[in-house]
Amino acid sequence: FSKTNNDKNRVSNINNFKVGFDFSWEIDIWGKSENITEQYLQILKSSQYSLLNIKTVLTAELILNYLELRTAQEKLRITNKNLKIQDDILKSIKDKYLSGAETLLALNQAEFVVEKTKQLIPEYNLEIENYKNAIAVLLGVLPQNLPININNSNNKIIAKPFKYSVQKLYELPLNIIHSRPDILSIEANIRKQNAIINQAIAELYPSINLDMALNFVNSSGRNLFNSNSQVYSYSPTIGVPIWNWNQLKNNVELQKSVKEEYLLNYNEALLTALLDLKNAITSVEQAYKTNSHTLKALEKMKNILTLTKNKFDAGLIEFTDLAQAEQDLLDAQLNAVESNATIIKNITAFYKATGGGYNMK
Repeated sequence: FSKTNNDKNRVSNINNFKVGFDFSWEIDIWGKSENITEQYLQILKSSQYSLLNIKTVLTAELILNYLELRTAQEKLRITNKNLKIQDDILKSIKDKYLSGAETLLALNQAEFVVEKTKQLIPEYNLEIENYKNAIAVLLGVLPQNLPININNSNNKIIAKPFKYSVQKLYELPLNIIHSRPDILSIEANIRKQNAIINQAIAELYPSINLDMALNFVNSSGRNLFNSNSQVYSYSPTIGVPIWNWNQLKNNVELQKSVKEEYLLNYNEALLTALLDLKNAITSVEQAYKTNSHTLKALEKMKNILTLTKNKFDAGLIEFTDLAQAEQDLLDAQLNAVESNATIIKNITAFYKATGGGYNMK
């Protein structure tokens, strides 16, 4: 800047260079900053657990759709196999009818059995296509780009009962419920809310700040950052929340109420998880019992069909009995497939109830 002296005939130019920095610190006596850090840490953990829970649910859903697909494929295979046998019987009945050895009633019954079996095939084909598309959606790919060969119906995962030690279902660690990602996510939210409450309480106490100004002033730009050019000042300040005291106090109560809501949700989630686990264990156990009776019934039905066919060939019974036995055998075979699949579905539900990470070893 320019400065004019008392002598009007003399003018002197004075150049001053100045660079300044202002600093302000809040002394965290009450842990305000620490609680803010804890909040974001728990938000991160809650999000991670939520993501893990979504992956667990999607995995279980993927397994269930895959099992439904294999079930439909196995039912289709069994239906086609029975249809071939029924077609052969129909051909035999038709030949006998044309030769006068069989009645029109027997012919119509044989045709009815064939048509009734044929009507199942479009339904199973539709189910197979629907489950293929569902699997593709869950994997995020087009049906033709599935990473597994789901068209291979030779994969008879549910042709026989899945061997599994039911007794191990009861050998669960004590903290199994707390390992579920949905429970862990709620626990993280509770810890986050604790940090929010602590922060709100800290707002009630006086805040201590330290303000500092550091300047460099010199008439020469070269020597601006010399120690002789330093000019600094500092001043501590204390802030007392007087005017907004009621607002801050009410905020503490509000955050405590939010925590109570989290705790109620947590208790409900624990009970739900416990019931899911108990129901899954019971379902697996009962599915094996049902499957045992279903397979025994199937074996008996095979024997019944053999005996019925022998009697029919010997001319001791009408074709009506044989037709009914054929239909009953097909129903028994389809029931056995469904029962085998139910076992694995319930085992999948068990692992989902444990959080998807329980190791049987």
